[in-house]
Amino acid sequence: MFFSLLVSAFVLLGAWEWSVLAGLKLPFLRLIYAMSALLAALGFSWLEKLFPITLLLLPVNIFWVFTFVWLIFGPRPEVQKITIFQGTTRLVLGYLLLASAGIGLLTLKQESAGLLMYVLGIAWVADIGAFFTGRQWGRVKLAPTLSPGKSWEGAVGGIVLVGLYTLSAIALLELADTKVIAAFVMATLTSAVFSIIGDLYESYIKRKANKKDSGTLLPGHGGVLDRIDSMLASVPVFVFVFYLIK
Repeated sequence: MFFSLLVSAFVLLGAWEWSVLAGLKLPFLRLIYAMSALLAALGFSWLEKLFPITLLLLPVNIFWVFTFVWLIFGPRPEVQKITIFQGTTRLVLGYLLLASAGIGLLTLKQESAGLLMYVLGIAWVADIGAFFTGRQWGRVKLAPTLSPGKSWEGAVGGIVLVGLYTLSAIALLELADTKVIAAFVMATLTSAVFSIIGDLYESYIKRKANKKDSGTLLPGHGGVLDRIDSMLASVPVFVFVFYLIK
């Protein structure tokens, strides 16, 4: 119950901040959106009893794959007034991304608390590896118009560190089943790659909305979305790939 309340708070606060990036300015409308996003997440949780988790997470994984391909072409996020169509699209995407991440977290917790913490660690390890590798050897910018500080060298360093993290986890958990190990490794590496995509996508949305941070709820760290942007992609991607192969 306590973990469910924590996930609900994460969805509620994330939706509150996302509403600004989608063009909502009135606090009343933002509150309505945040509450409706929480209801969407609860609806996802209820549907899990009727459908396989892989089917529920298929739409968000398709979205992240298309976003990955789209970001390769280097979108230029010029600041412009958000149209009704753009704002509505972003609001709907907020439902999808936050609800999918929420149901992914709950699914992992039901599997085991250890697996949940491991998956949360994927994005953290990738960020740490990317930061130190990029700072030492970073030369080629990964997405200069979105996040000037990120480099290809840093991204590779982050993935390599995640690989070591995976091998350590396999040894500590004493995994022996070949199929489970394959699912574990594939899900982890895919999740690490898409954690970078999640980070870049939120940077794109913020730049389009002319915002430096998603909010001010965490003094010195920006908003909630600034802390969990990578996990909006990494968590549902891991759950989808892991349960699909497993």
